[in-house]
Amino acid sequence: MSRIMIVDDEEGVLNALRRLMLRAPCRYGRLAYALEVETFASPDEALARARTVPFDMILSDYYMPAMNGVEFLAQIEPIQPDAARMILTGCDDIELINNSILGANIFGMLPKPWNDSLLMSMIAQALNHRDLLLENRALKGGTSGT
Repeated sequence: MSRIMIVDDEEGVLNALRRLMLRAPCRYGRLAYALEVETFASPDEALARARTVPFDMILSDYYMPAMNGVEFLAQIEPIQPDAARMILTGCDDIELINNSILGANIFGMLPKPWNDSLLMSMIAQALNHRDLLLENRALKGGTSGT
């Protein structure tokens, strides 16, 4: 079971994403991921939860009142260093978002409104990428983290 954290200030978006992730297949090639989803309307609440529970992936909206998604993901990275991180944005200025995520160790960016199949595919790819990074670290003699 892969634990997913979703952070967005819009309750309707959180509910739609939770429903999608709990019913749609999450596959990458022959791999299938069962998802456990937790949603947060506040980045501060999400950071507090991340201090107590490990997550495999974190999906954050870009535009939120308290802090933007890149700032949130930068704050959560030291708390959850092994979690895959992605941004969901309704921003039309893709170059602005791309420049924001460069060097921020973020796996990818998805548009809002999203395409269900693309979203689930990207989540599966991010989870697979995370699994490979952890496996490579273990093979090199490091710790596996979460």
